Amino acid sequence: GIGEMDPKMRNIGGELYSRELMALADSSAANDTRAEAIQALGLVREPSLKQAIKRWLADPAPAIRAAATLLLADFPGPENCKRLAALASDPVPEVRACVARAAGFGQQEEAAGTLAKLMTDREDKVRTAAAMSLLSFSPKHDAIANIFRANLENEEFHPLFLIALARENPADYLDALAKAVEQK
Repeated sequence: GIGEMDPKMRNIGGELYSRELMALADSSAANDTRAEAIQALGLVREPSLKQAIKRWLADPAPAIRAAATLLLADFPGPENCKRLAALASDPVPEVRACVARAAGFGQQEEAAGTLAKLMTDREDKVRTAAAMSLLSFSPKHDAIANIFRANLENEEFHPLFLIALARENPADYLDALAKAVEQK
């Protein structure tokens, strides 16, 4: 979620072995192994994965839910934005961080509200993932620019969001940029 993903990018290995990877993900193997199999399906974008993703999102193992959440980036759209919003309340921080990454990887501007919510998460890693995903969007999008502006007082990410806003229109932020440089 730190840069725009090329929509034409493919995962040839994942495509070749998708059946085997899906079988491994659904097997009784260790959860870490199953999660790695799911992650290896990233960028496959095979429509048959959608049913499997639903199954994996409901899995009791956090590693499986987190890996499946990342796959939602491969299928952007309103349905998956709703799923991301629901998963943003998962009790496990790793899953919530993957929600932020999926929104950034998929460049789903519709998930801006979910990213704004994750910016207030109690866990560092979740807030960081949300901030990095937000930075992959252009502040030309009003929803994204509004989140940047709302978090300008957030000491954790102030300089990053200030620079992102100033990149589009530096004149409006010269005083704030000078102050940030003075304060190092």
